[in-house]
Amino acid sequence: MNLLDKLINHIYKSKYKKISLEEIKFDTFYNEVDGKLIIIFNEQIRQDSSFREEINNVAKDIRDIIKNDNFNLWNAYLLVLVNKNSFKEKYYYIERDVRNLRKYVIQNENDILRIPFISFEKNIKDSDQTKGHNYSVSEELKKLYESLKDRGGDRKKLTNSEIDKTMDETRFLEVRDD
Repeated sequence: MNLLDKLINHIYKSKYKKISLEEIKFDTFYNEVDGKLIIIFNEQIRQDSSFREEINNVAKDIRDIIKNDNFNLWNAYLLVLVNKNSFKEKYYYIERDVRNLRKYVIQNENDILRIPFISFEKNIKDSDQTKGHNYSVSEELKKLYESLKDRGGDRKKLTNSEIDKTMDETRFLEVRDD
């Protein structure tokens, strides 16, 4: 299975559906639940410094198209697939250039695993490994979460003393004689 097929397989397992946007000639996927849009740039690349600008020009064109189609630009990602790299050059500098769209460079299967929104960990409950297991959050942890939230932990970063005080109040780390 080639790298593109592996990537698309990961995308489908992460509950994305392939969509067709008339003006975009690249494979495009959309997740209706979280609103993320993925475009795969799988073109032959040149081994020179113009590659960064070429990618940014493509990203700008795609950005203009999806902006007009009312997609959330903050949830749009360009996955740049580098299949053959005879020079062993690393293209990760492209990811740091966030002009137009956020980008991920994929040179091997491990790079696919770096992308958080198509991670298998998120979908592990769908796998055979977890069938028959009952995973639930403990009541103590729920109580701690609610207490931290009541202190504003969902809106701001709590200080260590606020966290310690909450843990003491909820008796979270207390040793029990069960």
